[in-house]
This record gives sequence, structure tokens and C-alpha cells, in this order.
Amino acid sequence: MEAIKTDLIEYLSSALLVDFSSSEVTNNTNLFQSKLIDSYGLVELVGYLEEKYNFRLSISEITNKEFSSVSGIATILEHRISGGGE
Repeated sequence: MEAIKTDLIEYLSSALLVDFSSSEVTNNTNLFQSKLIDSYGLVELVGYLEEKYNFRLSISEITNKEFSSVSGIATILEHRISGGGE
């Protein structure tokens, strides 16, 4: 799961300009409540993840409350990669 988190941080840092070097942003920071990602950023993130991991995320996965932080997104992806989920 650490590799997924690292990949997410790299993507969010480069594509969406989220600053993870700040002590205020952690793997558990809610990316939406903290306004680090908006609706356009969500669309970009979902597109990136679907292309990288070669599966489609369901609406229930995207709207899952866990799909709001690096740790939560990594958990959802890990579950899908290991054969669970949608």
C-alpha cells in the first residue's frame, strides 16, 4: 500500500499542485474539505487512477467517504487490486 500512497502523492503534487511538504497536509488530510482538490481535480484524479490501474472506479467507490484522503484512496485501490470490490 505504501507504493500506492507514494504514487498518489507524486501525482497530486505534480498534476494538482498539492504541497505535501507542508506539515499541514498528511496522508489523512481530507483533500476536499481542505480545498486541495475541487470537482475538476476529482475528475482528473479518477481518470489518472483508472488509466494507471486499468479498471473503472464505481460511483460508490468515488463517493465513499474514504475516497477523500491519500490513505483512504490507497485503501480502496488496494482492495480492488487484491480482487475485492466492484
